[in-house]
Amino acid sequence: MKPPLDPEKETEFLQRIQAGILRDPNALPLGLALLNFEIRFLDLDEDIRVLRTEDCFYINRQSPFLNKPDIEGTVTFLLLHEICHVLFFHDQRRRNRDPELWVLATDYMINGLLDEFRSIFDPRMVPYQTRWIFSGENPAHYNPEFKNLLEEEIYRLLCESANVDVSPPRDLSVEEMGALEMGRRRFIGRPYLVYSRIRYKKKDIEQNRLEIPSPEVDGMGEGKGNFSKEKEEEEGVSRDDVFGQSPIYPRSDPDKKQQEARESALQLSRHLFREVLRGHGSLHIKAVMAMLCGPTTDWEAILRDSLRLALDRSAEIAWGRPRVTWLANIGRIPYLPAFTDEFVPGTIVISIDESASVDDSDLARVLAVLNEVRDRYKHILVIKHDTEIRWQQEFKTIGQSDLGELRIRRHYGGTSHRQVFDTITDYTRCRSEEPVSVYLAFTDMESDIPDCQDLLPPWLPRIYLSTGKTVPKGLRGKVINIQ
Repeated sequence: MKPPLDPEKETEFLQRIQAGILRDPNALPLGLALLNFEIRFLDLDEDIRVLRTEDCFYINRQSPFLNKPDIEGTVTFLLLHEICHVLFFHDQRRRNRDPELWVLATDYMINGLLDEFRSIFDPRMVPYQTRWIFSGENPAHYNPEFKNLLEEEIYRLLCESANVDVSPPRDLSVEEMGALEMGRRRFIGRPYLVYSRIRYKKKDIEQNRLEIPSPEVDGMGEGKGNFSKEKEEEEGVSRDDVFGQSPIYPRSDPDKKQQEARESALQLSRHLFREVLRGHGSLHIKAVMAMLCGPTTDWEAILRDSLRLALDRSAEIAWGRPRVTWLANIGRIPYLPAFTDEFVPGTIVISIDESASVDDSDLARVLAVLNEVRDRYKHILVIKHDTEIRWQQEFKTIGQSDLGELRIRRHYGGTSHRQVFDTITDYTRCRSEEPVSVYLAFTDMESDIPDCQDLLPPWLPRIYLSTGKTVPKGLRGKVINIQ
């Protein structure tokens, strides 16, 4: 296939695209991030648009995707797409997710975002047209159904109804590896291509991705050893020199310094990108703004581990003999906790601060986590309150049919936990054979918790699911931010 550009003018062509992105104030942060990567053209027989390595973007001249009416706009779109993958930490955020579905979900999210940005980018400086990008031969992945969703949300939808068919991976040839400068000295693991076909809502979606395995995954320990030996020879020191009594120390690695500088520049670009988006009222842009404020934590995993730990500890607590001093202190609990090997599953108490704008979906996710540890407790006591308790009910388990009742708002404004803590203390005193195992609170922390937290039994594990941004001073217990 004939290259879409004159090879002698490719460098000038790429420089013109980068200059245009840098001259648009709204696209400037993306242009600055692109400066941290080399951009080159190469020839690959595979149907690959762009290969992204740790410091370079390689655009495939042979890709049918470049046969668009506007080649400059097409390459501009490709570069913006790839740098968004970098700025949004998509490689690091994949974790144990299905790689094919995660790659597709991130592509859908970025392409929907770039479609939204078309209205705020200067078309003279950033000239891509999504009507060409999302249509024709070999179009970019785009689905208006996902336009206002983030990657995790899209991935969840794909997992629910998509079928994945993965073809055997194909190693890059020696010639291709040489052209890409991807020897062991840079990546150690041998890169290969993975082809997949994903069927979603009766539509087949074909894609491919480059995978660069680590030595531990592909068994290339020998290659890793050779690499270390070569590095030591270059620096003129041996391992004995480093760990023995010799005053010779290895020189600093210039590649590491360059990597650190590049990461700092990318973080700056990410911060600038967030500032640029301020003031644009799109629903999608607001969602991206929230994501750019920092990588979101998996609060469900934190809650799951915290509950298991708290419930396992509560299993060690039984009730001792009544205290004689209780007669002179009626407001206190009449029993002292004592440690025993006997397992006594108790009750989980959940309080919902209705003035904290608790989202129904978050509540449903918490209940799903509770179902996973169902063998560690007997009952769930739910308390809904603002300044006073407006509703409470005990459940053996909370199913989907109970969510409707929990969604009903009964608040009148304001927040206080004093009555909630008194109620939990009274409930604990009346259930000596079945103790309270853990207290779980939904709240925005705009309450009197530090002033009245001493009303709770001192041994009771406390987990606060916070919808706010601040934590009061002197608070006792674990705080998990779910925003």
